[in-house]
Amino acid sequence: MQLTVNGQKQSVDDASTLLDLLIEMNIGTEQKGIAVALNTEVVARAMWADTRLCNGDRVDIIHAVQGG
Repeated sequence: MQLTVNGQKQSVDDASTLLDLLIEMNIGTEQKGIAVALNTEVVARAMWADTRLCNGDRVDIIHAVQGG
């Protein structure tokens, strides 16, 4: 199925979850400072494994950066 991830087209297996996507993208799911939005709605980290993706979904992955 096709998703848009941070503005880029991405193919994933059917029945993939947000957690599956993050693992496939080599994003450390235990690290702090990551937020994920699905179709503009923020998804709590505790729900990543249970949140199924659908064809056409838009996923935004945000990494918090500290600086000054």
